Amino acid sequence: MKIEKISFTQDEENQIFDALTERFDLNKSDIWTKHGQTVIFDLNELLEVEAKLELYNECSVDENNQGTIIFQSVIKFGIHFYDKDGDEVKAKMISRCGKCLHDRITNHYTI
Repeated sequence: MKIEKISFTQDEENQIFDALTERFDLNKSDIWTKHGQTVIFDLNELLEVEAKLELYNECSVDENNQGTIIFQSVIKFGIHFYDKDGDEVKAKMISRCGKCLHDRITNHYTI
């Protein structure tokens, strides 16, 4: 059997979000480099998840507030799903702004 496309419910996406935030380790320096941190884990008996997170801090000076430095996280996030044979499986994810997995990860890691 070959899985070509999958679709997730809100509960399943919540589980993926929880699994990712548990596995990404902000204390490891690789997450703050251009190579980022990659986590790979079995989602279930049929699918494997590979996700990559890169974090950057940027700062700017607020001239209206007497030179206060403002830090902001810049986040690059990618996620892929693979079957047990190693073939990529296309995933239909929730795409509503603010509700999609990418937005939730970005909001979670924004400083």
